[in-house]
Amino acid sequence: MTAAGDRCPSGVDLPSALLVGTALGAATAAGVLWLGGVTACLLTGRAVPHAPVVSGLRALAHPDDPSRGWHTAMPGPIVYWTASSLAVTVAVAGAWFGVCWWRHYTGRP
Repeated sequence: MTAAGDRCPSGVDLPSALLVGTALGAATAAGVLWLGGVTACLLTGRAVPHAPVVSGLRALAHPDDPSRGWHTAMPGPIVYWTASSLAVTVAVAGAWFGVCWWRHYTGRP
């Protein structure tokens, strides 16, 4: 049971909204980092690795050797993290443009 103060102005339960937002954020981060790793492989002429989506998150624990996080051969850290940074930049820019478009067409500030 939640208190009346745990609700957002829209009437959404705040703890539930935070939980869903955190889960979606983690899933998005995993997907974007996975895409960055795949991009690094393609840029260096390697085959696309058959690894789970969480491999990009595991690589965060081994920034000096992404192969340890992916459990397969990956490009070196400079190429890997450059491609991952590019993927993150594109995702953030896409989200920003999407929010701007949504606000413009719905009339919300």
